[in-house]
Amino acid sequence: MKKFVILLFSVVIVAGLIFTGCAGEGPAVPTKPEEPTTAPPTVPPEVPGAEYPQEILIGIPMHITGPLGMVSKGQIVAADVALEEINGAGGIKNMGGAKLRVLTPDTQLVPDIAVSETERLITQEGVVVIIPTYMHGEEVAFTAQRFKCPATQYQTIMPPTMSEEDWYVSRVFNDEDEDFFDNQAAYTLWNQEKGVDGPHSIAFLYGSNTWATEASAWGPPMFSDWGYDVVLEMPYMDGQATFMPEIAKLKAAKPDHLILFMQAEHPVFNRELMEQQVDLPYGMITQGGENSEYYAILPPEAYEYQFIHEDGDIWFPYRCYGDKLAQRHLDETGLPLATYATNIYQGLWLIAQALERTEYSADIQTFRDNFQRAYLATDISLDNCPDPQTCADGTPWCPQLVRGSPTLSFMPSGHVTGREGHACLSQWRNGRRVPMWPEHMRPPEAEWQDLLVWPIPKWSER
Repeated sequence: MKKFVILLFSVVIVAGLIFTGCAGEGPAVPTKPEEPTTAPPTVPPEVPGAEYPQEILIGIPMHITGPLGMVSKGQIVAADVALEEINGAGGIKNMGGAKLRVLTPDTQLVPDIAVSETERLITQEGVVVIIPTYMHGEEVAFTAQRFKCPATQYQTIMPPTMSEEDWYVSRVFNDEDEDFFDNQAAYTLWNQEKGVDGPHSIAFLYGSNTWATEASAWGPPMFSDWGYDVVLEMPYMDGQATFMPEIAKLKAAKPDHLILFMQAEHPVFNRELMEQQVDLPYGMITQGGENSEYYAILPPEAYEYQFIHEDGDIWFPYRCYGDKLAQRHLDETGLPLATYATNIYQGLWLIAQALERTEYSADIQTFRDNFQRAYLATDISLDNCPDPQTCADGTPWCPQLVRGSPTLSFMPSGHVTGREGHACLSQWRNGRRVPMWPEHMRPPEAEWQDLLVWPIPKWSER
C-alpha cells in the first residue's frame, strides 16, 4: 500500500540470451495495444485441430525464505488448492483443456532479486501473467509493465502515477488513501451503532520500510483535513527491540486512537503496550497486522479489542466454502488461513476465467495482450459468476469473489471499480478477528454478532 513511489532499480539483460517470452529490455515507456479494454463479445470458440499448449504458465515471485516466509508458504498452499480445482475441472476449456501451472521463485525478501526473478519469468520461462505478492508488489509490477507482461496486482497498491499508459498492470486492492476512507467509513458506522462521537485525536506509528513511510505521508494530512487532531507522528526502525520511547510519547500525547503501520514488531509492541497500561479510548487500527504469527506468542489480553485493516474477508475460513482451504493451510503451515493466501486463491480463479475469454496465439506477446484485454473486461457478481458453486447447505458462492467483494470489475486504468468489499476492518474478540466493517462481511452466526466494542474499556476495567 504505497503512494508516490519512485522506484530506482537497474535491469541487466545478458547479451545473447534467447528469450522465450518478450525479447529485448522493453521500451522505457511501454505502448499499449490498440483498444485495450475491448473484450471479446463472447467466449472465443475452441478451434478444432488447433495447437494449444499443454500448460499455461503463471509467475508468482515470493519471499519463501527470510523474514515473513510463512506468508508465502501459505500462498503456495492456496495456489495448490486453486490449481487442483481449476485443472481438475478440465483446465482451460477454451484452449483444449490446457492446465495452469504456477512458478514461484524465491525473492528472499530482496528487491533486486524480486526484479531479476520477474524478468526471468517473463523473458525465459514465458509466463503469460505475473501475480505480484506481498512486500515486493511494486517492484514486480513495474518490471512486468516494462516487459509488457500482464500483472494482476493483488498484494500491494499502485501509486497514483499509474494510468492507462500502464496498461499491463491491474489491481484488485485499493490505494492507500482509500484504506483511510475505509477507516473513516467504519468510524461513522460504529459511532451510529454505539451512539458515540469519536475519535477526535489520532496518533500515527509507522516503520522504516517503503510501504509504511509512504503510507504515513498520506494518512496524517487526510485525517487533519477531515477535522481530526493529529497529535503525534512517530517513525520507528523495522525490527527494533523495544518501543518504550514511542510508548512514553503516546502516554504524553494521550490520543483517542492510534493508527499503526506495523508488521513483525507486533509481539514486542503489543506486549509493552499492555505492560505499560496505555489507554487508547478508541483503540488502535493496524495496517499490516494480518499475520496470525504475530499474535501466537502473546496472551490474548495483549490484542483483545485491537482492530486490523484486512485485505479481504477475514471470515472466509468460517464460511461454508472456506473450510477446505483453511484446513489445508492449517495442516501444511500450522497457522490459521490469512487473507494473503485467500488473495492468491481468488487471483488464480480470476485468471482462469479471463483465459476462458482469451483468444490463444502461439506468439507469446499477442497471447499476453489478448489475455489482458479479457482480464480488464472482467465483470463478475454473485448473480453473474462464471464458475458458480454451491455449499452443501445450499449457499451459493463464487470463487472469483471470495475476498468478500459483492462484485468485481475494472476501470480502463486497471484499477478495481468501487471500494466497499475490497477491504475489511476486523476486531479481535474472544480469540478471533471478527469482521466489523463493511456490514455485509459480518458473520452470519448469531454467537459472533453484536460483538463490536467501541469505545474500548480502560486496562483497569478489563
